[in-house]
Amino acid sequence: RVSTEEQATGGHSIEAQRQELIKYCEAFNYEIHDFYIDGGYSASTMERPALQKLLKDANDYDIALVWRLDRISRDMTDLMKILEVFSNFGVAFKSKTENFDTSTASGKLMLNMLGSFAEFERASISERIKMAHKKILKEGKWRGGRPPFGYNISEDKILIINEDEAAVVRKIFDSSANKNVGSRSIAVELNNLGYTTRSKKPFTSSYITRILKNPTYCGEMIHGRQLTVKKHGKKKVIYNDDFNTYDGLFEPLVTKDTFDKSQRNMEKRKLNRGTSNTIPNILAGLIYCGDCKLPLLRSKRRNGNAFFMCKGYKDHGNCT
Repeated sequence: RVSTEEQATGGHSIEAQRQELIKYCEAFNYEIHDFYIDGGYSASTMERPALQKLLKDANDYDIALVWRLDRISRDMTDLMKILEVFSNFGVAFKSKTENFDTSTASGKLMLNMLGSFAEFERASISERIKMAHKKILKEGKWRGGRPPFGYNISEDKILIINEDEAAVVRKIFDSSANKNVGSRSIAVELNNLGYTTRSKKPFTSSYITRILKNPTYCGEMIHGRQLTVKKHGKKKVIYNDDFNTYDGLFEPLVTKDTFDKSQRNMEKRKLNRGTSNTIPNILAGLIYCGDCKLPLLRSKRRNGNAFFMCKGYKDHGNCT
């Protein structure tokens, strides 16, 4: 496993790890059953194709061999789940770099110690990245990643206005704040006028909502609003109400008053409609629109009435 595409070709690359493990197997006269390779995946999650196949095939081999422990996991909880699967199928777990073997009591002890250090290293890396992000934000610069729709990024990490996209963003906020138009209706209007997203795709209601909820457009950069939590080995992003804001060095596209007015209108519209989050949809994946062939989504009005709406109509307004 390697975390990034860059690592896949340099340093302890996939091929370098493979060659070292082949030599190890030849030295101990092991017959290789298969290679399980996750290129570009983090060790902090179990949602990796090769890892899942490794666990699924656990009845087909006797030893699971890794180049180093953190190649299979940096999370102690996940590591224990993986080892439980190996134990249930009588599979020994070995590392080429660290000298332990889970078929022995001392090997299990060593593994637990190394697993704790791997988890500590991951947490330390995460803390250093967060500190670096905060430093960049305090300097009023963009911390990295793709700039928001409406902006480009300069070489010194300052957001600069993309005039063509900015005109669309201002139109979106004007519709939401001054005309009290909903996200779906805004998306339909933009699509009818021939506007597209940066990737040349039609606007959707969710895309519009992300724009309207992004304080970057009124000159504030945020840190810590999105939190990643793990449940059953899967990562999920949740939104945190307690986050920090920093003044940017860039020119905002809308005023703070316009941004706040848009937020109030969105909250009012949210109160006036129902939600489908608590409704179990037993027909999910079974019913589709006869026109656009996209899935039918279940929703619920405030009065309790449930109804179905096709995804093509909901997202783009381009279906009857």
